[in-house]
Amino acid sequence: MTGSDGDPPTHSDPERVPDTDPIAAAERTAAALSSDGSPRGTLGPRFDRHSPFFTGITAAAGALTTVAVVLAARAVESILILIGVAFFLALGIEPLVRWVTARRVPRWAAVTGVFVVGGAALTALVAAAVPPLTEQASALIAAARTTSNNSPSRRRGSVA
Repeated sequence: MTGSDGDPPTHSDPERVPDTDPIAAAERTAAALSSDGSPRGTLGPRFDRHSPFFTGITAAAGALTTVAVVLAARAVESILILIGVAFFLALGIEPLVRWVTARRVPRWAAVTGVFVVGGAALTALVAAAVPPLTEQASALIAAARTTSNNSPSRRRGSVA
């Protein structure tokens, strides 16, 4: 169906449009349903929130959100650990810092002093613990060698 000039015919009259075009049919139906009060037509029935489709979509969205939160937490895990350690250090030294600042020491000097004294105490504790630990480790290795040399499997292997 072409016009006299070879181009497709133009249909200015909606009644002359052939029904073979589904888009044109949908547009005619939409035009018939719209009004000035509701230009997109009247509202249809509400969505059933107890339908299996809605339940499945809600469950999938919840699972996807959970996976996203877990992946995000794992991505920033080391940062969160550092923040937690800093938080507990700040909570732990606050009473000492408050006590020192009550004696007219500036807060920055009190925090620095508490950390220096705490670091020195930790260093002294490690220095005091290392010699006994090395001595006990040496004794354990010697006892293991003695036990290994006196085991029945060694004696059985040496008997011909």
